[in-house]
Amino acid sequence: SLDVLIIILLVTSLGIAFSFNKNIRNTPNSFSTGQYIIYMFSFAIGLSFSFDKINIDIVPILLFFAFVQYGSVILHLILSKINDIDGNISIITSTAGIYGPAFIVPVANAIKDKKVILPGIICGIVGYAIGNYLGISLSLVLEKFL
Repeated sequence: SLDVLIIILLVTSLGIAFSFNKNIRNTPNSFSTGQYIIYMFSFAIGLSFSFDKINIDIVPILLFFAFVQYGSVILHLILSKINDIDGNISIITSTAGIYGPAFIVPVANAIKDKKVILPGIICGIVGYAIGNYLGISLSLVLEKFL
């Protein structure tokens, strides 16, 4: 509904606005607290999954999601190769684009490159903000024509 769209845009806009406040940006343990909240949210979403709800009607949707997921990773890697982007940067930005900033730290730890954490988190957060605005705008435009 429209209320949900307004809330999403309001939270996104306030998050961007508050990010310019130095006191909020430098709050101790804010990163750890945010990571904990994201992990708990992800855990709760995972627990709500039910295999009983899967039926044959959902297969085309799952295939579409798989195509988009793997297609975007392949496209990202091809463009990284064409533009001669470092492998670690490609992995981190792909992770930020697909999974979001919550997964940057574990991936950076896995590839043993701590210097890509900050750029990866920035890419993920900026991607969320742009994605929220573009996604909602596209939804409203398509609603007018469909």
